[in-house]
Amino acid sequence: MLSPAGLDQLGFASIGDEMIDFVTGLYRELDARIADADSRCANCQLCCNFARARHRLFVTNIELAYFAAHVDRLRSPAAATCPYLDQAQACTVRPIRPIACRTYFCQPAEGYDPAQATEQALSEIKGFLNDRGLPYYYVEWLESLRRLTAGLTVGAR
Repeated sequence: MLSPAGLDQLGFASIGDEMIDFVTGLYRELDARIADADSRCANCQLCCNFARARHRLFVTNIELAYFAAHVDRLRSPAAATCPYLDQAQACTVRPIRPIACRTYFCQPAEGYDPAQATEQALSEIKGFLNDRGLPYYYVEWLESLRRLTAGLTVGAR
């Protein structure tokens, strides 16, 4: 778990509890909207192996702070694969995974639009941060984990 100093490093020490309540509620609402769309994760881990899937995962600064505040131990990735896969290649942080992990499906249900689901959640984040005079920025997931575990600054602060 990230210390109060770590939350300060990410710009959220002054609103730690409020930030946690907001992101918890946002994730709950997003998961319910996705469940209503009937998209399901087959747990194939393709999206977790970024090199194989040929994509990069980006998260917002508030998602990174939320994740860091809840994870048992920050892990630095050794490769282009999420460091939170276990030996069986299952996600060990599913309840606190970022928006992009929640909205991406290898085989989405008909009519499901991951971009729309993502943009709606990001709009809510932008509004929350803007109302509090806090910056909003996107950071690459693996590099951000590397920087956090090394105690370095992350993002555009």
